[in-house]
Amino acid sequence: MTQTEFLKWEEAQPTRNEFFAGKIIPRADSRRIHVEAMGNILVLLKTKLRGTPCQIFAVGMRLQAA
Repeated sequence: MTQTEFLKWEEAQPTRNEFFAGKIIPRADSRRIHVEAMGNILVLLKTKLRGTPCQIFAVGMRLQAA
């Protein structure tokens, strides 16, 4: 499966997945403590990056990391 094929396939999936080294890896659902920690980190980063061109996204973004 190519990266493009994965992205198309993943849009129709009920759960979140990652694509790494040509393999599909299911992602676990987030637990409450994880979501709370993520929110706290988001607030800290947004505060520190205010006035810069950087943006913070909490969830839902698809990325390609080189």
